[in-house]
Amino acid sequence: MEIDLALNNEVEDFKEDYESIYLEIIKEACKQLDIHDDLELSVIFVDDQRIHEINKEYRKIDRY
Repeated sequence: MEIDLALNNEVEDFKEDYESIYLEIIKEACKQLDIHDDLELSVIFVDDQRIHEINKEYRKIDRY
């Protein structure tokens, strides 16, 4: 199984690199779920303001 993980960090205060930990979590989840296919995942870290904008635009949810 091959895992292609794309991480994009848009949060200025979040400088730590946890990619290896994320990959271990994904591998364990695949093991538990009996998934053996190749995976492609994209993860974007955003702050509260940006997630609010995304929710408002795509989900039509505005909770501020």
